[in-house]
Amino acid sequence: MEFAGTALCAGADDSCIPNREAGVFSFLGEAAVVLLAVAAGGAIGAVLRYLLSGWVQGMGGARFPWGTLAVNVVGSFALGLLMAGLLGHAVTGGTTRTFWTIGVLGAFTTFSTFSYETLALLAVGDWTAGIANVAANLGLGLAAALVGLRLGAL
Repeated sequence: MEFAGTALCAGADDSCIPNREAGVFSFLGEAAVVLLAVAAGGAIGAVLRYLLSGWVQGMGGARFPWGTLAVNVVGSFALGLLMAGLLGHAVTGGTTRTFWTIGVLGAFTTFSTFSYETLALLAVGDWTAGIANVAANLGLGLAAALVGLRLGAL
């Protein structure tokens, strides 16, 4: 089983284990490249999230967090597609995978905002919208990830 989230080590090989003969600076150099990939991907994902969620929320109105739902569903689809397709079939290094999964999509999707917005809906007594938000994010997110996985496996 493969998980999308990784630490500094993205592969199953020993590429993240410091080479004692090369010294600690060799390891720090490799780790710095991975951290820069996460930072660059995060910058891209955050901007994309801001643009998409703002656009969708503007179209959907203020009574329901449509923007957050949109980025979570699109992000779930994209992660499924990447994990099964582009990254699963192509020869990619751990840094490339980390850039896309943790960097871009980690910043693009948002569990913390989803949690806050659900609690905010419940706090004002809108239990229907709060429960609908949980059901929509979970149900549509899982469905989108499944579709992405299936398409990616083709």
